[in-house]
Amino acid sequence: MRLSIAGCALALAVSAHAYGACVDVSRAQFAHDLAAAHAADKLATLDRKYSGLGGFQVYLEHSIGSDGEDDFLVFSVASFRELADRLQARRVEQRPWPQSRPLRQCGNGICSYQFLDGIQHGYLYLKEVRYNDYVGCLDVEAIWFLDGD
Repeated sequence: MRLSIAGCALALAVSAHAYGACVDVSRAQFAHDLAAAHAADKLATLDRKYSGLGGFQVYLEHSIGSDGEDDFLVFSVASFRELADRLQARRVEQRPWPQSRPLRQCGNGICSYQFLDGIQHGYLYLKEVRYNDYVGCLDVEAIWFLDGD
């Protein structure tokens, strides 16, 4: 009996180390923190606060679409620092500049932001966050941006 308890404890310890610590925060709080960091051009600072998240996919949607393959850019990142670097590398003359809108709602695996006022050119908007719930831990699948072109 003691051996099986010790085995379970070891498995949990190895799993927590291998997959990162559980990020126990509300989805809305994470969405607010993400929006604030994006608008302030400080996405890399989220690595410290959300160190257990791990990698996620990023979708960059162009607002002026041509109904072709170039309407979206999709890539994976391992950290917010890597995301910040990738977004910074896309800028030309400081555009598109990061912009965030108020959080609209979080539910059914998606936190979305309010776009009733439309968008402006030259800004990169945070559009939505897609997540999974795993035993109460936040697991971000994808972050979606809208490029105002």
